[in-house]
Amino acid sequence: MNFILPERLKFPVLLIGPQSDRTVEIVTTLEHLTTSSKLGLKQQSILNCILIDQKGQVAEISSISKKKNKNPFWKFEFFNPMVELEILLKEAISQPDLSEIKEHVKFAINQNPSFWRQTADLTILKEKIDQSTSISSVMKCLETIF
Repeated sequence: MNFILPERLKFPVLLIGPQSDRTVEIVTTLEHLTTSSKLGLKQQSILNCILIDQKGQVAEISSISKKKNKNPFWKFEFFNPMVELEILLKEAISQPDLSEIKEHVKFAINQNPSFWRQTADLTILKEKIDQSTSISSVMKCLETIF
């Protein structure tokens, strides 16, 4: 099993949730990837998500743990403090299929159209996704939104 250091990813990366929730997000920086709320860490919200970077590397988040608190102790965050995460990425055995990625993204759009409609015309966005010839071109369609 090969592992990838999160620092070696070329950002932005496409984060795809597990089949059970099918979320899609563009993660713009390493800091964004490795920062979470304490509740997000407790729920292991990004565990088993797939990451695809700009170089085409595919990795699965196989483990997450608390590295340290994000903010100094004197900053009041009583209910849900932000934490910095230690993330272990497992290199994916195979590349995801482009048609699967397109369907995953369109499913996410259909599940929450009000979010996507805020910044994009859904018909045009779906057409651009359908016309995409690579995973990086799908990501470019989404970058304008995130």
